[in-house]
Amino acid sequence: MEDISLAVVLTAAGATLSAALIASVIQVVKKVPALGPWLDAEHEALASYVLAAGLVVWAVIGVGQEISALTLFTDFLAWLGIAKLSGAAYDSALDVKAAMAGGDG
Repeated sequence: MEDISLAVVLTAAGATLSAALIASVIQVVKKVPALGPWLDAEHEALASYVLAAGLVVWAVIGVGQEISALTLFTDFLAWLGIAKLSGAAYDSALDVKAAMAGGDG
C-alpha cells in the first residue's frame, strides 16, 4: 500500500476529495449551537474559502514546498479549485435534498 501524503491535496483528484470533505465539515458544523446560526446566515462560502485556504497552507507546509512565483500561483489555483468545488458540492447536496423533499430547489 502506498503512503498517502498531504501533497495529494495539491492535485486535481485531491482537490475534489478536499472539496467534498469541506462541504461535509460545513454541514456538520451547522449543527453546533454556537456556529450553526452564523453559517446558516449565508456564510457557507466564506467558511469554504477559509477552510480551503487552511488546507492548502497545511499541505504546502507539510510537503516542504519551496516558495516561488510558480508555486504560489499553483497553490492559488489549488485553493481556488477546492473552494469552488466545495461550494458546488454543497449546492448539489442542497438540490438533492430539495428534490427528495419534493421541492423545486
